Amino acid sequence: MEVFVARQPILNTNKSVAYYELLFRENKENYYNEVDGDKATLDVITNSFTLIGMKNMTNGKRAFINFTEGLLLNETALLLPKDKVVIEILETVTPTARLVECCKKLKARGYQLALDDFVFKSDYEELIQLADYIKVDFLITKGEERKNIIKKVNNSNIKFLAEKVETIEDFNEAVNLGYTYFQGYFFSKPTILSAKEMPTNNLCSFELLKFLKEDTFRVDDIENVIKKNVALSYKLLKYINSATLGLMAEVKSIKQALVLMGKKELMKWIALVTIRDFSDTNSEAVMDISIVRAKFGESIAEKINFKSRASEIFIMEMFSNIDVLLNQPMEQALVDLPLADDIKAALLGEENIFKFINDLIFYYENGDFRMLSECSRRLNISEKDISELYTQALEWATNIMNE
Repeated sequence: MEVFVARQPILNTNKSVAYYELLFRENKENYYNEVDGDKATLDVITNSFTLIGMKNMTNGKRAFINFTEGLLLNETALLLPKDKVVIEILETVTPTARLVECCKKLKARGYQLALDDFVFKSDYEELIQLADYIKVDFLITKGEERKNIIKKVNNSNIKFLAEKVETIEDFNEAVNLGYTYFQGYFFSKPTILSAKEMPTNNLCSFELLKFLKEDTFRVDDIENVIKKNVALSYKLLKYINSATLGLMAEVKSIKQALVLMGKKELMKWIALVTIRDFSDTNSEAVMDISIVRAKFGESIAEKINFKSRASEIFIMEMFSNIDVLLNQPMEQALVDLPLADDIKAALLGEENIFKFINDLIFYYENGDFRMLSECSRRLNISEKDISELYTQALEWATNIMNE
């Protein structure tokens, strides 16, 4: 399968390229199809960073990338290298207190922010104070308002960018008004770049996450998983050489990449290569539930002195919704998963201790306290302990997802 990203140059007053904006495209047709904004941005990120490569996309210049409200609140931007991107906040974003805090966190981490299609509103004041760039649409904003926006903002630290500049007259006017950067068809239409998508086996990604959960970061084990998958190997080397660490020399081996990245950066990379596959609203909710279940199940196992299999129960609960995620019958979905036979049997309904734990979690989630009491007696765990363990699992999962 071929993937596509469009780029449009952003020029300075000398008409030299200062930045690029990266734009979603579904095919070689050079226009934006109305699709889910979250999916569009995630496609742009994964295609640019892991397939086409940022060196090819921007020639070393920063890339403006649109971010929806949902992706800002989920802190997806923190997956990207701060020195390679400008986080472009769409005009549809509501500047709630939580969203402003997320933007403050980005600024504190060294990211640059841009406000897209800007129209001055008093409730945007906090975002204005955080902005490095303000983009003004010259097709919508006419006459004196192009000048008045700069006066109203009244912040010398902010650079103004005139977008949708269609004529030499627009460009000259923008320069005279004090705009610093310019973007539009007068200079260049978006150019489409493409690459061949290499399907990633999601099972390999889950196996990697299993290793990363362990106390010891075992480079050799992780290397063996990645080397078995051509797509993962390709995307890892593409990512580390194009984006993340500002390396002076090219990285040519999987092991070298893993050593240089370390656990934290590797977690980010795994998130990048897997997040798009589960990016629609329904799947995202299922994934969140699975993460909570995984920690909850592990904690229950430790509480009932079944610690020797606790890590396997973590994986079992992570996969407890795999049939929904893959849209397959559970029996088919489990065929190639690296799970013990007794765990597979439990997920298929056979009664054993693993199924009892899985049932307990199901009944707790669904508020079936009669059946929950029966399960708690069977596993010799108090309902009070169950409630406390669930709260702890929820807190842990929230922290993991935020990170």
